[in-house]
Amino acid sequence: MNSQFTLPDFPNSNFEMKYSTWFGEQTLYMDDLPLERSNEKGKPFLIPSHTGEILKAYPKAGFPNIVRALVIDSIQYRIVERLKWYDFAIALLPFCLVFIFRYSNSSLYAISCFCKRLKSFSVISLSRRISI
Repeated sequence: MNSQFTLPDFPNSNFEMKYSTWFGEQTLYMDDLPLERSNEKGKPFLIPSHTGEILKAYPKAGFPNIVRALVIDSIQYRIVERLKWYDFAIALLPFCLVFIFRYSNSSLYAISCFCKRLKSFSVISLSRRISI
C-alpha cells in the first residue's frame, strides 16, 4: 500500500510511505529517496531537516485506523485523511444486505414448512386418518 503526503515541517518535500501487508515491512521515502531507520526501540525513520538536525519519525498504528500515522516530536501526523461516517456505511451496506436476505430467506423457508405441516393436519386429513 502506497500513501503520498506532505508534512507541515517540510512544506517543499513530498513523502511516500510504502507498507507491505504480507511482511509488515515499511519504507518511508522523502523526495523519492529512501530514509534510514534507527535501531533503537520503535525503529524510527530518520528525517534530515533543512537546518541539519535529524528528526525521528515513529510509525504508529491505531486500532480503528488501517493506515498508519507518523509521530514526530510527540505530534501525530496522519498519512491519509480519515474516512467519513458515510464511507463506512457504504462499505458495510453489502454485508448488511447479505445478512438480511440470508435470514429472511431462511425465515420464509421456516414459515413455508410450518404452513405445510398445518396443511397436513387439516380437518379433512384428520377425518381420513380416523376413518381408516
